[in-house]
Formats: sequence, structure tokens, C-alpha cells
Amino acid sequence: MGIENNFFNPPANKQEMRPGEKLEESRKKIWEKAKKLLSGFGLDFSSESGREKEEEIVDRIQEIEVMEKGEEYDDGDDNLFLETEIDYQGKPVVFKMVAQSDPNYDPGYKIDYAKETPDYQKEAERRLLREAVINQKLAKFGASISADTILDAETKVGQDMYFVKSKAESTKEIADFGYEEGKQLAVSMFSLQYETDSSAIVNEIMKERGYNSQYELENEFSEDIFNDFQGYLDNSEAILNDCVADKIIKKTDAKKIFAEMKKYQSVIDSCQMQKNEYSIAHNNAFLDNISVSPEGKILLSDWSNVGTTQNRELSLVNDLGQTMKSARENLSEENADAFLKGLEDELLSCYKKKDKEEVAQAIIRLARLRTFREL
Repeated sequence: MGIENNFFNPPANKQEMRPGEKLEESRKKIWEKAKKLLSGFGLDFSSESGREKEEEIVDRIQEIEVMEKGEEYDDGDDNLFLETEIDYQGKPVVFKMVAQSDPNYDPGYKIDYAKETPDYQKEAERRLLREAVINQKLAKFGASISADTILDAETKVGQDMYFVKSKAESTKEIADFGYEEGKQLAVSMFSLQYETDSSAIVNEIMKERGYNSQYELENEFSEDIFNDFQGYLDNSEAILNDCVADKIIKKTDAKKIFAEMKKYQSVIDSCQMQKNEYSIAHNNAFLDNISVSPEGKILLSDWSNVGTTQNRELSLVNDLGQTMKSARENLSEENADAFLKGLEDELLSCYKKKDKEEVAQAIIRLARLRTFREL
């Protein structure tokens, strides 16, 4: 028997595995979905830049905890979405898709959010849906308060849900926010409530999505903030009890805050909207979601937690409470004081023009109390 001569028959070179191919099966499904969608936007993964993007995406996928057994959603966005920056029509944009892909997931299954906790895929789809649709509707109805513009999206539940958005970059660093930024934020938030046809937006969403009641709207789409002042009190009392249990505040202080809140019920109740009228709350109004335009206007980003109520003033209380807390936590004391003074001064001015200064004062006081720190 002759000896095989490998000089003339060299072994074939084994092709190197690509980063996406090295993923375990459950994570590989996320990568394959991302690759399919991103290729559709012209991303060439065979190029050097494409391989670098693949490595970046794979690194992110490896951080995601894949839920394949219908685990109940806990908290945070880390395991809900895959998000990356891509070039779209020559401009840098954000691509965001649902990261979970449960093989046993039933897109037609409806849950009662008041009684059940959704699984991760359900929660991811609901958040992505609301962020894409609300931005599309704000643009359609001429509201120029969002920093985000949806350029492309798939919002059909059960499909590979994603969107591509551009985001207006802020011309000012958060640490430098002061009186003028606070003032302009009040202008934008007041505009969301009184210059944006929120009722038309919400009613159109309900018609298009097949929601027959406010309950279905808030169960399938928006966050239920609190529909009236009693809802605000119930929600605040629950949070105050948690703060006491976690030793964030004393029980005596919690009682004082709650008693102070109740003083403004008649003022806020007088602002209750009628049936089929709605207010939109941004519900994510923290400083890192605020951008300053070149003209100095404040724009709001990340509408993934958007909520609906039937009281504009409660929407403002909710959003301003988030902003006030964020300002105290992220700005210097001097800048926070200036920022919040600008915010409150302008809100009072806006309501004074409507001869409703008492309402503005109630909103400001309730928003401060909504931080659950200030007496």
C-alpha cells in the first residue's frame, strides 16, 4: 500500500466560524432575526465593517438572558430589546427590535395586566409597539415635541417587530441645564397637554388596533397612569408604603405627604375630561430623555412608557414629578434650583394665561410631593 502524499493533496482549509455562528441555539435565533432585518436595510455583513457590526451585535446578544419558558417579566429593558446604530439613507439612526423569541409564545393570547404579569416577549412587543405608534401619531397630528422620528417599523404583534428611528441630538449637556431649559421644558409639556390633539391620537389608535374601551387601550397598549385623582391617591399610597418598607422615608413623613396630597383633590377633579377624551403622559420624563434643539426648544425622547389618562393635570403631575426627581439626582444643587424655578415659573405663566393659576399651583405642589421626598 502506498503512502499518501499530502504534499500534493493538502487538507482543505477549515473555514473560520463567524461570531454569530458561535452563539448557542437560543441566542443564535436572535442573531438570525437581527441579521435578516439589518440586511434588509443594506448592511453587508460580508464586508469588514459588517463583520465589526456583527461582533458588536453578538456581544450584546450574549448579555441578553433568553427567556424560552414564558418567564414573567421582572423589571428593566436589558433583556427586552436589541438596539444598535446603523446607517440609513446616509444618516446614523437607531435600529431597535424585540430580542426575545419564545418558541411557545402565543401572540393571540390576551392577558389582564391588572391581574397577571406578562412574559418578556409580550412586554417587549407592547413597549416597542407604543413607542413606534405614538411617535408616528405625534408626527401625523403635527406635534413637534418628540426628539424621535420613526423612519420604518413593523408593529404587527407576532411578527419580527422592530423600528428604525432618528433622534435629535441635544445641543446642551445635561449637567449644564438651568433656568432656561426648565422654562422650555414647561412649554413643551404644556404643549403636549393643550396644543396636541391627544384625544384624536388616542381614538385613532383605538380604532386601528381594535380596542373597544379605555380598559382595552390600557391593557394592550398604554400604561395606566391614573385616570382620576382617586387613582393618583391610590397609586401614591402604594408607593409611599413601599418607601416606608424600604426605609427610604419614615412612616410619619409618608402620612404627612399623603395628607398634603389630598388637599388638592377638588382642584384636580374640576379638570377631569369627558368620555372619549384623553391626555397623553410621556411617563419617562427623566433628564436623559430630554434634548435641547439648536433653537433652544426642549424635545422628549423614548416614548416606550407612554401612558393615557382622562386628566391633563394628572399627566403633568406624573411627568413633572419624574423630572423634578431626576433634576435633584443629576444636577448640581445650584443648577437644579435654577432648572426647577424656570420650570415652575413658566408653568404658572402658561396657566395664568388661561386664568387657572390655582390649577398650576396644585400641579407644582403635587409634582413635588410625587418625588416622595418633599413635604
